[in-house]
Amino acid sequence: MGRAWEQLHEGHRTKKMPETACLRLHGRDEEFHLKGKTVAERFNYLYSEPELRGIAERVRGLEARAGEVRVAFNNNHSDYALKAAPRLREILQA
Repeated sequence: MGRAWEQLHEGHRTKKMPETACLRLHGRDEEFHLKGKTVAERFNYLYSEPELRGIAERVRGLEARAGEVRVAFNNNHSDYALKAAPRLREILQA
């Protein structure tokens, strides 16, 4: 099975893949990328509704190229990933 990963932050790179695309979401904290933070701080990010809609568009674009897309929320501070994942699913299914 072919796979490629897309890191969702500024400066990411996307690889063409034949079967499955994987999107790993860490949050969009620019301070982390510019200054660095602790492990606990870097996953302390709750995606907003507009951000989730933008991610859904990216998922749809990947799906058109790869067929199957898997999304992993790695913003695991508090319950942020548990809130974002079902909301993204709702957006994608609408």
